[in-house]
Amino acid sequence: MLFVFVVVLLASFSCSRVNYGYLKGDVIGFSQNAVTSYGADKGLLKNLNDQKAPYNLTTEEGKNAMLQFIDHEIPRGTNTSAYYAMELACDRIKYIRSHETGSDRFTKYYIFLLTDGLDNSSAQAAKNAGQHLIPVKTKDYPEYLQKKLRKTMGWSSNTFEVYPMLYEGDDIKNIMRENNMDEASFHDYLRSKFECFRYSSTGNAPPLIFADDFQKIFSEMRQKFISSSYEFRIPKSYAGRRVRMKFVSDQGQVAEITGDFVKHPLHYNLENIQVSGMSINIKGSQFSIMEGTGLQAISQQDSTKSNVFFRIEELEKDGKAFIVSENPRDVTQYYQDGDLWIVNSEYNTENFANLDTYFIIVIDGSKSLDGPNGNSNGFSAEKKMARDIINMVVKPNK
Repeated sequence: MLFVFVVVLLASFSCSRVNYGYLKGDVIGFSQNAVTSYGADKGLLKNLNDQKAPYNLTTEEGKNAMLQFIDHEIPRGTNTSAYYAMELACDRIKYIRSHETGSDRFTKYYIFLLTDGLDNSSAQAAKNAGQHLIPVKTKDYPEYLQKKLRKTMGWSSNTFEVYPMLYEGDDIKNIMRENNMDEASFHDYLRSKFECFRYSSTGNAPPLIFADDFQKIFSEMRQKFISSSYEFRIPKSYAGRRVRMKFVSDQGQVAEITGDFVKHPLHYNLENIQVSGMSINIKGSQFSIMEGTGLQAISQQDSTKSNVFFRIEELEKDGKAFIVSENPRDVTQYYQDGDLWIVNSEYNTENFANLDTYFIIVIDGSKSLDGPNGNSNGFSAEKKMARDIINMVVKPNK
């Protein structure tokens, strides 16, 4: 009986799909309706039909094609269908999980929402597209969207996060002026209206990020995104040794993580972890083991690979994000040899610029981005930020 159990366990593990180096993305543009980069048919049955493959961002061709869509295919209009566009993003992630990433629990999923106003046309846009069997009323759409976000991952434990971002242009600020609101009350109002867009599978959803400058929005979002997780590799040949990772932040702060690198029959662990110079969330990680004192590798016993990878999450120092420096020399790996610590001189942070990630940029094409007279450059600045997001995800420490 024990033999049968072990055979089934091994078979189950060997069939589990692992997407080494998967890095792809899509774009959804919206105004009074929505346009997708993958050309899905409208209506309830769209996920049963063939859709275009996402952009492969491990190639320059894929990256350039994604940028071309952002530059030329975002619809311009006078209304905002953000709820509907976000719902389409959820549907697309379900399709990707079904047709591309499969059962891999290590793939991370992200939605980046860029908009400059409040939703005012999603119910009509969804009705026109045949999105629902029973149309969703405008007042019910925020709650409906939040439920949709929660159901997107099904029973899987994959990381899935939404980053909602709002550009405070003339259109949105007019609400504050017309209602004689002070800035604090106005921002509380915006947070309440955008609460339905917030989501994280870890339970710590990114907050709404808003400012009247896209560069400020991007800077804050980048800090939250990069510090939300960090991945590093350990050579399998170090199994049985204690390993230390030394990190220097972009502010010059120094932190270390030390643990026993242990090989098990089906996986590798980093056990008895000690952290100094920063805090990380081990207990809240889906890879947490040994009552939060260790981590299981996010890539497992693949005989063709010489390394395994570990993910640390929520890196902080003194209540602020600890962002690992982009300089490769600021990440150092050591292994213990008796009483000595030996530097791994071949450690290279460029080998794993964001493992196993799929993301969608949901971008607003409303004409209000360009101001009441159409003579400002809000839409151009928004598209530049979308390009910055792509570069950030492709090379998160750059």
